[in-house]
Amino acid sequence: MPKWDKFLAGDRLIERRTEVRDSTTIVIATEGRRTEKDYFNKFGSTQIKLEILETGKDGLSDPKYVLDRLVDRLKLDDIDIAAGDSCWIVIDVDDRTNEHLAQICERASEMGFGVAISNPCFEYWLYLHQFEPKELPSMVYDADQEKRAGAMKGLPPYEYRRLRFVEFRKDVNSAIARAKQNRQGGQSCIPKCPGTDVFKLVRMLPVKPPGY
Repeated sequence: MPKWDKFLAGDRLIERRTEVRDSTTIVIATEGRRTEKDYFNKFGSTQIKLEILETGKDGLSDPKYVLDRLVDRLKLDDIDIAAGDSCWIVIDVDDRTNEHLAQICERASEMGFGVAISNPCFEYWLYLHQFEPKELPSMVYDADQEKRAGAMKGLPPYEYRRLRFVEFRKDVNSAIARAKQNRQGGQSCIPKCPGTDVFKLVRMLPVKPPGY
């Protein structure tokens, strides 16, 4: 008989079953509609199953809605979250305030979710696959907070709106090392610009073999 743990999600308790399984499930709720999903879809294996929840056509990309989307997904009967599984939200700083993001981090932490914030945006994580942070132009550091994400997305070499994962596959470990080494902001869940915590999630994931 499996054991059941309970954790609070929104206004109800979700039961989490403790049992031995052949695979681990990781559910990822993302802010973007395409880029993040294109990237994360190339991870996973028979031992680690991924489900990626991207922002829908409603355009509700604020971190609050990303977190709500994850909570709502876990309330459905067709998903079984057991001990050893994990849930993550992947969001950007963009022009949001630290106060707003800190509230999201606190709420996610209370529910046992991981939080991977990129400052200014997810494209910084992609950039680290082939470049060192010191190579970033000054506008990414010095621009007004509201303009940082636009500056980052305007950099080469990737076509961010249609990722070709072959350009990233061999450099995933380099991106992890660079992000970890250059992580700023102490113990806060909000990295200083430029910075990203996506490496904390990606280092848990195996890359699918070529051809997938």
